[in-house]
Amino acid sequence: MDAERRGYRDERTQFDRGHLLWRNSRALGRGLFRFDVDGTWLDQDPASPHPRAGTALSSAVPLDANHNPADAHLDERRVFVSTGYDRPLRATTWSTALSLTRSSQEVLRGFLVRPSDSALNARGIRGDVEVTDIYFDSHLAWTGRRPIKVVAGVDHLHGEGKAEGGTFDYTARLDGSAPAVAPVEAGDIGIEDRREFSGAYGFVEWNPSAAWRFETGARLNRTAEEREGEAGEVRPTGSVDEAEKRDDVRVSGLAGVTYTPWRRGADAFHVYANVRDSYKPAAAELNLGEEEGGEGGILEPETATSYEVGLKARAMGGRLSAEVGSFWMDFRNLVVAQSVDGLPALTNAGSERFKGIEAGLAWAARGAFTVRTTYSLHDARFRDFVMDFGGVPTQLAGKRFEMSARHMAGIGAVYAPARGLVAHAEARYNGSRFLNKRNTAHAGGFTTVDGGLGWRVQRLEVRAEGRNLTDRRDPIAESEVGDAQYYRMPSRHLDVSVRVGF
Repeated sequence: MDAERRGYRDERTQFDRGHLLWRNSRALGRGLFRFDVDGTWLDQDPASPHPRAGTALSSAVPLDANHNPADAHLDERRVFVSTGYDRPLRATTWSTALSLTRSSQEVLRGFLVRPSDSALNARGIRGDVEVTDIYFDSHLAWTGRRPIKVVAGVDHLHGEGKAEGGTFDYTARLDGSAPAVAPVEAGDIGIEDRREFSGAYGFVEWNPSAAWRFETGARLNRTAEEREGEAGEVRPTGSVDEAEKRDDVRVSGLAGVTYTPWRRGADAFHVYANVRDSYKPAAAELNLGEEEGGEGGILEPETATSYEVGLKARAMGGRLSAEVGSFWMDFRNLVVAQSVDGLPALTNAGSERFKGIEAGLAWAARGAFTVRTTYSLHDARFRDFVMDFGGVPTQLAGKRFEMSARHMAGIGAVYAPARGLVAHAEARYNGSRFLNKRNTAHAGGFTTVDGGLGWRVQRLEVRAEGRNLTDRRDPIAESEVGDAQYYRMPSRHLDVSVRVGF
């Protein structure tokens, strides 16, 4: 069990978190029985994103200003219970798992609609969200010493959720002072969503020789979802519009090959390639603001076809390792954020293409010193997506995906002997990117530096860790309201820790 409180430089921003995990297993008959309980308690006082004015973040809003109403919170309680049984059956192992997840969330937060000191310049959301998931899986695995290994099974996820609450308008000062008091009641909106996600799957790995490994797998997916919700009135029980029902059946799969032309002890050289066709139903979004704006409904499932080739190598007795890979992914119906009347909402984004190269090099010197460096080149672009901006439909084909840096790199060194002084330092570069989907707002690249020192003895370790030592506050994530507000890099902070082993 553990508990944590963390505050931030942003005004009225912190979280309190508690966590408990109880894990059990024991022999039962010829198999092993498992039973786990996991509970999380989380209270968050949220920060506010920084609005953009034109091509840059607004200078009218001070850094770290909080425009949420007074007593804004995102409080969640989550309980996860799982059980399972694994039993050998001659040449196979039979595994079955059953789990139940129950979560509840209380929401009170708000966002600026207009970055000005005008009246009613912000909109808020108050609501309660409850979600229940039940998951079942049963599969057989043939994983002996034979050159062929097989896994085959079925699974099912039942999910249902309910959200009640509504929205309200309020006035927020741009400097974040004198936060508004939210009304006790806010609107009359209710959403209910139910989903059944079933699958039958199989996976085969074939190792005809020490140099070759082939993999292939497939999954038959079926998703059935019903959603009902309305603003301002209660819908009769069982009345679900045809537009709020969805039933999909689709096959997904993968195939891959790995060739190892050279191996000597811990050293080896591998070449690999794979292709994947993936399917994922869009997340069931119980969004009160989206429902009030009239944009609620079941989104299209996300699908993608991806290709990857690369190589990995180890040398010098495993102390030197290198890897480089390239990928190409065609994505369809990616779920992205948008704004509906100043409130967060989601939509499908047509088709996109992600491609790039990623490389890494690591060297472990004799002793306790390790150095690693990485680099990636990413090109993420819309291929076909029409989005409304101020009442004007705009085709975004060819535009780079917002907040996606083209170049990223990092280098780090660690000195970690079993006893005595320990130290590490890392520098990470995040390249330039566009803040918006239309690629009219450009943000330059930035570098962050982390580092730490510590001392180890037999059962005691003391550490001091510094994060974002250069105190960069660049925008790093688009907010839930979509195209014109951004969360910044957390400010510089120092963690001091003591660990005792018994």
